[in-house]
Amino acid sequence: MSAEQILEGPLVVADIGATNARFALAGPKGVTSQRVYSSQQVEGGLELVARYLADVDVARPAALCIALAGPVQGRRASLTHTEIGFSETELQARFEAPARVINDFAAVASAVPVLEESGLADISREADPVSLDPRGPGVKAIIGPGTGLGMALLLPDPEGWLVMPSQGGHCDLAATDALEAEVLAILRLERAQVPWEACLSGPGLVGLYQAVCGVWGCQPDFSTPEDISAGAVSGDPVCHQTLEMFWGMLGCAAGNLAVMGCARGGVLIGGGIVPKLLDQLDPGHFRRRFEQRGALQGFARDVPTAVIIDPDAGLKGAARAFLGAVRFIA
Repeated sequence: MSAEQILEGPLVVADIGATNARFALAGPKGVTSQRVYSSQQVEGGLELVARYLADVDVARPAALCIALAGPVQGRRASLTHTEIGFSETELQARFEAPARVINDFAAVASAVPVLEESGLADISREADPVSLDPRGPGVKAIIGPGTGLGMALLLPDPEGWLVMPSQGGHCDLAATDALEAEVLAILRLERAQVPWEACLSGPGLVGLYQAVCGVWGCQPDFSTPEDISAGAVSGDPVCHQTLEMFWGMLGCAAGNLAVMGCARGGVLIGGGIVPKLLDQLDPGHFRRRFEQRGALQGFARDVPTAVIIDPDAGLKGAARAFLGAVRFIA
């Protein structure tokens, strides 16, 4: 008997970032009854869950698993940069069902072993490419720009897989060339610490563009990631430079995570930003920055990289996490 069959009713799963909150019901046929809400237009986490249950006409769920873009402490998590929080105890009391709260990129990591080939876009090195096998052996690292920069590790275990959540997106960003140094100098005028997510996120891409404008002495004409992307396509030189820097920094951050986690099994890029910009990604530029690991360049060269393009990865991972298909470290 499967874990889904043991549950007498729907398993509610959610993937909640600072911009969007995605809900679904999980079962043997996958995730269904999906709804997307604005994370900015709710009074609190419990009200958001109650709204979804009312919308899909579920009086009482069998269980809930909430994946949230923020650190989990004990049995509680808060959405970074917002007042929205979730407590397993409060969820269980309000909805009279078992509940679990996990990090959003831990949920994405949990989904990796069941991703289909169609759910991945390969970013191979130019010579002698190595494809990423989501079910293959070896540690895998997951990184992804969204409203912030998520990270997690997926480790092989005799009983399956272990997930290690991370808040590495808040680590210090370091410049690797003169232009990046000038950009970081501008960003430091507004904050004491410039983390990776200050550039590698949706808001970060806009901040990166504004900083490049500052270095080049021009006024910003664009204010959203979509507009910057469109500007690059139409030939705007500042937008083009901004995206080139963004891809280079992402390659660097992914390469750092690969060597920190000894991720021989590959690095997967998730989040809501990269799949939307995938047509503008230069795999060669990304891989060159990814592989620039000094003495470990040979190691990095053999690590495959891919983009997760399955939009339901977080929801699927939340279901797998609740049902015990993966285990968590910390």
